[in-house]
Amino acid sequence: MRHGERGYRKLTGVGLCAFFLALGFSVEAQQPKNVPRIGYLSGFDPATEAARSEAIRQAAMWMSSH
Repeated sequence: MRHGERGYRKLTGVGLCAFFLALGFSVEAQQPKNVPRIGYLSGFDPATEAARSEAIRQAAMWMSSH
């Protein structure tokens, strides 16, 4: 192994270590946003409640935009 080749290997090793060290510090997971959920209980069949649940969904969408 020649002197220049050993220096190149050492420089490559140091560069890779610096790269992985920097990568470890720069990566942070984003926290998920809280998603508000509204629900209601009904004793009726979901097919019967379809119009009511759609109206509630539209009202909630309107309220979140204003």
